[in-house]
Amino acid sequence: MKKSTRWRMIILLVLTLSPFLGSAIVMGQEDPRTIRLSRGRAIAMAIGNNIDLRVRALDSSLAETDITSSRSIYNPYLTSSLDFSQTDVAGRTYGTETIAGTFGITQNLPTGGYISLTTRTGPISAISDPLYDYTDWSSAIGITYYQPLLKNAGREATELGIAQDTLSFEDSLENFRGDVIQTVFSVISDYNRLYVLYQLLESRREAVSSAQKLLQEIKNQAHSGEDATIALSNSEYALSQRQTEMIEAERQVSSKEASLRYLLGLEEKLHIIPVDPPSRDEPMGTEKEMIALALAEHPDLKGMRIQLESNMLREKVSQRKLWPDLALTANGGYRGYAEDGTFGDTVSQIADRKGEYWGVGARITYPLGNDLAESEYRRNKLRSEQLKNQITAAEWKIRDTIQDDNRSLISARLQLRSTAKSKLLAEQRVAHYQKNRRLGKASVKDLLDAENDLIYARNLELTAVENFAYLVAKLWKDSGVLLERQNIHIDTKRPDLVTGGEMPVSAAELPPELTKLPEAPSQKPVPPKSAPAEPPSTYRLKIGEFPTAQVPSIKKKIASAGLTSKVTDGAKRSQDVTRLLIGIYGDKASAQQALAPLKNTSSEGFILRQGANRYEAFAGSFFSRASAETERKRLANRGIIVSLKDVSVELPTTLVETESFPSREAAMMGLKKLEGQGLNAEIVQNLSQK
Repeated sequence: MKKSTRWRMIILLVLTLSPFLGSAIVMGQEDPRTIRLSRGRAIAMAIGNNIDLRVRALDSSLAETDITSSRSIYNPYLTSSLDFSQTDVAGRTYGTETIAGTFGITQNLPTGGYISLTTRTGPISAISDPLYDYTDWSSAIGITYYQPLLKNAGREATELGIAQDTLSFEDSLENFRGDVIQTVFSVISDYNRLYVLYQLLESRREAVSSAQKLLQEIKNQAHSGEDATIALSNSEYALSQRQTEMIEAERQVSSKEASLRYLLGLEEKLHIIPVDPPSRDEPMGTEKEMIALALAEHPDLKGMRIQLESNMLREKVSQRKLWPDLALTANGGYRGYAEDGTFGDTVSQIADRKGEYWGVGARITYPLGNDLAESEYRRNKLRSEQLKNQITAAEWKIRDTIQDDNRSLISARLQLRSTAKSKLLAEQRVAHYQKNRRLGKASVKDLLDAENDLIYARNLELTAVENFAYLVAKLWKDSGVLLERQNIHIDTKRPDLVTGGEMPVSAAELPPELTKLPEAPSQKPVPPKSAPAEPPSTYRLKIGEFPTAQVPSIKKKIASAGLTSKVTDGAKRSQDVTRLLIGIYGDKASAQQALAPLKNTSSEGFILRQGANRYEAFAGSFFSRASAETERKRLANRGIIVSLKDVSVELPTTLVETESFPSREAAMMGLKKLEGQGLNAEIVQNLSQK
């Protein structure tokens, strides 16, 4: 048998069996329901149902319980006891028997000490000798105070566990936020990939259909000779090859559907139809702004900074453990003692405050070898230095990553234009060969090669669009603001409930219109509806209401951030201020004379009238008592004696905001610029704009 004949038989066998093989694959599967999902809906389902996110959300909840546990150091605790003792008196024929009951309550203090309230009462009886038969009663109530002064003193040492657990909770939130970002990014990537795979599958099906039509045309022509045989062989081979490619495309769709179902938390084997094509939205902001966003918002970097803060606090506390343990103790109270009396007699004495007692003392402990504390401090110090270097390295890597993302986007934009042009030329080339073949000027192989080139060009364009959308999403992920781009927010009080975007749903909650029998093989994904354009100037940054005197400096910081400020009248508010009182005088002239020494001190004095014949002269007014105290000392060095007077006054305020931004993302970048100037602000939407 000739090789050509054997080859044709193999091709015919493949063509004969391939439909049955495809049918066997389809029949081996269950007939799943079909669900049409928008990209936003898919993201919401993943956030609500993804099993990995549920696990990580519980990590944050567990960390929150640790905070509650650590705060238990401030829970007061009760103590009670009942003691019995018997003693023989030396040189006597009798002894004593004592019964004592105690009850107390102790409260730990933020300063590192504690305070206890204790009561004690019980009888003392003589035993063994009838000549000495008595029962006395003793009672006491008192307070004990214990306070370390060096080692273990202060709030930082006392609440180290609370601070550590609080920072651990914040770290767990950042880890959870990072997991949500990664999950959302994976959903976007898989969703876009599945959309493209459907398009590729449709392209493969069209290629098979075209090859089948071409084969049928050649058979209908019934030409004889070598040219007809070659044309038939080429068309049969092309059909076999394209059917194989179509089967592989179907496998890729099924595989990606399984991957996406896991991300969405869908246990049921649903057939997923993505309806939104990969986004072509351009990222906002310059490369410099993206790097600034990443350095401020990247969850890994924020988590490392939280770890550094936690370790530096531990380092500070461990350094204090190198100090001596010096403690102050104090106690005091009242005692009652009744010979041949009762409990009531002792209580009466205590009520009359007849048995007062008190005492103070100090205790110092210093270890001759403090290797444990020294090694702990050194270890914490080295760990802090290590974390600082890790943060520096991470910042460097993030800058490189953002720069690489931007370089990749430049290439992706060029690929979009190039592949679109290639597809257009390939379409023109196919049309040219189809025309020439009808005129007998082109062979079947030429037409098949042109069609294959068109398929390749279409696939390249789809891949270029997908790659561009992937790189934009990756840029936002690497910048740490992908969630904000998707309008997703994490509630720090309930990290397991993620808000924003479309509400999460489970497969059981899907509305009936989203599920139906699978579409016919040639069904194309439904094209997306164009989203309404966002109205311009819909967001602004509200910085707050400030006393008028502070507004110029705040406006200067806003300008330094490259933003435009907007000020309006705010509500009046009560403000505690500290004034430097020089004196009170019976007439205005005397008060003005009291201000004369201030001329060469750079202080601006003022006079307030407080009645008909009462004038108060002041050397200044401060919002901070510490600043007022500093000024008082400065004036005292110049021989001007003033006193501090705290008052509450009604001050007008000015509401400071920024001009509007075209989008929330732009407002967020403005927010980061303000934070760089030390200003806090909140994003406010202009709901009045249509």
